[in-house]
Amino acid sequence: MDCYFEIIQDFVRMNVNWNYPTAVRTGPGRISKLADAYKELGMRNPLLVTDPGLGV
Repeated sequence: MDCYFEIIQDFVRMNVNWNYPTAVRTGPGRISKLADAYKELGMRNPLLVTDPGLGV
């Protein structure tokens, strides 16, 4: 079981772009790239929804 958690922890530390079926950008510090992503999509008034657990 410890090995499983190590794999998950390694994945969480990576910066990843996942484009199927919807673009998902994940990883440490990715919030700083939100404005660029919004501009790429032509969004002017995006709605960002999150929860307290995502900041852990």
